[in-house]
Amino acid sequence: MSLRVGLLGCGQIGSAADETLGDDDPRVLTHARACQRSSDFELVALCDPDRSRAQEAADRRSLKDARVTDRIEELLEERLDVVVIAASTSAHIELATACIDSGVRLLVCEKPVGSTAEDVSALITHAESRGARVMVNFLRRHLSPIADGAAWVRAGGLGPLRSGVIRYPKGLLNWGSHGIDLLNWMLGTPEAVLFRGVVEDGRRDDRTQDVTLRYPDGSEVRLEGIDHREVTLFEMDLLGRDGRLVLDDLGRRVTRSKVEEDTGFPGYRTLRCGQGEAVDLEGAMAAAWDHVLDLARSPDMPPVCGLAEALDVHLVLEAVAKSERTGSLCALDEA
Repeated sequence: MSLRVGLLGCGQIGSAADETLGDDDPRVLTHARACQRSSDFELVALCDPDRSRAQEAADRRSLKDARVTDRIEELLEERLDVVVIAASTSAHIELATACIDSGVRLLVCEKPVGSTAEDVSALITHAESRGARVMVNFLRRHLSPIADGAAWVRAGGLGPLRSGVIRYPKGLLNWGSHGIDLLNWMLGTPEAVLFRGVVEDGRRDDRTQDVTLRYPDGSEVRLEGIDHREVTLFEMDLLGRDGRLVLDDLGRRVTRSKVEEDTGFPGYRTLRCGQGEAVDLEGAMAAAWDHVLDLARSPDMPPVCGLAEALDVHLVLEAVAKSERTGSLCALDEA
């Protein structure tokens, strides 16, 4: 029997981004398309504050029997196994709480989960008290080549970190948070952060910022903002004593290299660049829903990225904000 799914928020990531793609197009860019592409899920309810948007999504996807509403109470009247929260960030905590209180035990939530670390921490406590799990959709965690690279770093493939940089566009919260999550996954949370400046790219609500992350061993990684109007990119370069990990082409390729004795020049240790491994970035949403299925089938399985990992990202973001206010390095435990 298919798992019954409810969708809260029918905007870009919820449904709109790929509603016009043909059935033969392999791209899966939204939660709605991921559900429809799998026989293990049935999208039975769509909710959006703009009911006409929810209806348009249902019509374009030929969901004739799905409930369409602008009220979460009506969506929760369905017997739902999974609820997706893809609404505006300001509504995430309230919606997640209502779902948990109604008996939903598996949620998929877009990042950021909430507006503050305090909100996310409170949701963690509430979810744990009700036995609910929340998967937070940092998509790159679901891509095997990136996951393998992360495991390689955690196993010591880099050796001590010597330098690191992530270049990203379109806001520290929007795109930069993906970089922070990847770094937390690979290196652990930083000890302190330093705000260094803002990229003048026309963004006001979520600014693209330059930030330095400092780790307990003294190593540092720079987040460098890029003006998306000039070039849109997302890349990471981590260099250690023993190796290097590079993620480039928006995350479509990951390359691991080892430091070895140079065969031509005795006494020199040089990088033997590995062959880049292709990453199916456009398949990340489908891979995320493969994980949702695993979670549904295994009630004791923790999400590969859950509320605790989302909280770690929020703590970094709040430390960046404090560093900007004070003009100095801010420890995470002081934020």
